[in-house]
Amino acid sequence: MNHCKNCNSDFNKKYCNNCGQKLFTKEDKSIKNLIEELVHFLTHFEGTFFTTLKTLFLHPSKLTNDYCNGIRKKYFKPISLYLLVVIIYLLMPLASGLNMKMNDYNSNFFGIISLDTQIENKISELNISKDELAIKFEAKSEKTAKFLLFIMIPLSTIIILLLFFKEKRLVYDTFILSTEINTFFISIYFLLFPIVFLALSHLFSIKDNLDNIFVISFYMITFFLYIYTLFHRFYHQKKIITIAKALVFVFLYITFIIPFYRFLVFETTLMLL
Repeated sequence: MNHCKNCNSDFNKKYCNNCGQKLFTKEDKSIKNLIEELVHFLTHFEGTFFTTLKTLFLHPSKLTNDYCNGIRKKYFKPISLYLLVVIIYLLMPLASGLNMKMNDYNSNFFGIISLDTQIENKISELNISKDELAIKFEAKSEKTAKFLLFIMIPLSTIIILLLFFKEKRLVYDTFILSTEINTFFISIYFLLFPIVFLALSHLFSIKDNLDNIFVISFYMITFFLYIYTLFHRFYHQKKIITIAKALVFVFLYITFIIPFYRFLVFETTLMLL
């Protein structure tokens, strides 16, 4: 009879019947075991990570469908993948993403909350100039903006649930679908595309105004096509209905989710100063 050091249960075989921990032996503290664990981690991580990315980019909704139907072994967990993408995004200074400078914020949030008044109050509180506040704001908001990206998933989930309320899909399934959407959004538009455009700009000596109408249009079109394909494969509705709902989602994502996220960044950053 073996004794589990993790939960203090007794068991007969190699793994504890209660908590699943492997029987701990002296061999587990050997250099050979360390190397085996490292090799296992690297091979397992590489296999599941790249399989998940390939599925995410090339087969919209398949990751969510498989994961929610119990096919999980070959995939990186969707939430873990999102966290990893956000961490890479945090470490990547190239992509400012959805972050904005203090002076670029509109004077009002949806015509309701005066941001200018809050800025003036903070200037008075800290007894500094507006330019000095802007410098402090931008230094703090760079990290605040990226950490607050987590709010994008529940906001997307709410919109999808409203658009497809007759489908009666579980909130869990919709949350995973939203995670897939936002992982795609961040990894493509804030990690992959900035690298590609930067390489093209250096290769062909293109000036920095490439991020105007051409890039924005390209982003919008590719995002719509991805959302349409994802909705069509996940909900199996008629094409015309799916097109309409995909357009509504992209519109709300751009006009509500992103502005609301930026508003939270503004408020959080100002509060932390």
